[in-house]
Amino acid sequence: MFDIIGPNDDDKLTMRQLICGLSDAGLDEDETEALFFALDRDSNGTIDREEFIAGFGKYQQAQMHGQGWVLEDGDENWKVDREVAQAYRIAKCIGRGGFSTVCVARQRETGTRCAAKIVPIEGLPKAMAAMLAEEVCCLQQVQHAAIVTLLDHIQAPRALYLMLELMEGGDLAHRLHEGPLPASEVWAVLRAVGAGASHLHHRGWLHRDLKPENVFFQSYAADAPIKIGDFGLASRLPESGLVTDGRAHGTPTYLAPEVISQRPYGSPSDMWAIGVLGFEALTGWPPFQTTEHNWTRRHFAPLVQAICTEEPCFVAAVWEGTGLRPCVESLLSKDAKARPADVCVHLG
Repeated sequence: MFDIIGPNDDDKLTMRQLICGLSDAGLDEDETEALFFALDRDSNGTIDREEFIAGFGKYQQAQMHGQGWVLEDGDENWKVDREVAQAYRIAKCIGRGGFSTVCVARQRETGTRCAAKIVPIEGLPKAMAAMLAEEVCCLQQVQHAAIVTLLDHIQAPRALYLMLELMEGGDLAHRLHEGPLPASEVWAVLRAVGAGASHLHHRGWLHRDLKPENVFFQSYAADAPIKIGDFGLASRLPESGLVTDGRAHGTPTYLAPEVISQRPYGSPSDMWAIGVLGFEALTGWPPFQTTEHNWTRRHFAPLVQAICTEEPCFVAAVWEGTGLRPCVESLLSKDAKARPADVCVHLG
């Protein structure tokens, strides 16, 4: 097999050589890339042949014994629970949160690629465990074309695994790093996120963390489906329609006035976040912001003041001719009851 990769006297290998050479060994490109980046590389981006052979041997042994690895650059290999590794091939790490790691995975039986959200159980706070249970329950109840699909979930001895639809086009935040979106693309984002949020609310749930990082594109195609993801802060709506725990859940920049001031809130708080998201997507900046990102009580106060009392600045040169201002302006109403329950009504 290794003769395919390159000549025996070639001591250094590139990732492309490995991908071509290991495809016959049953490894897909994701797994090969994960192995490549998990092992030491030199300044030229190549890897020592013998080191890779040793690493690949360990990987094969793990697979033969029904085990798996989460392969991360600069980290030790984290073994996957046996029952999960028998059903899925876990490949490269593509993201990491406070308590979880997200990897590309492939179901062994069907070959379907997915995103595996892995949450180690040991040391997990009870509050986080409860939130994970809510996330799974929510995703099971809110299947919709504009919501990332939960394909499978496995409670194993070492971790909880959520197998989610793989959104290969990345998230909205990465696209905004390159600059604001054209109005037509902002319309598409608002339509999709609005439709997903409305379905979520009709099913009795709040997302509570709508922001560019949680809006995903299925592919890089111009007309790729857009979907809401990351339901880690999702919460059931009480019968009253209002959450009254007095806590501000979510990301500060996207919190509605009633949330950030710790008053009762309901589904209009998600609609506010969509308004912030739409404003940011078209202009490149959120409507209310502060230069501080260290959210202590002292630094939090100016943002609370801005969100609760100031009006967003709609620069005519940016908004004129887009048709988006009436929709976004209504979503950013300080009065929660004045916000539309359905974004699509305003967008047509």
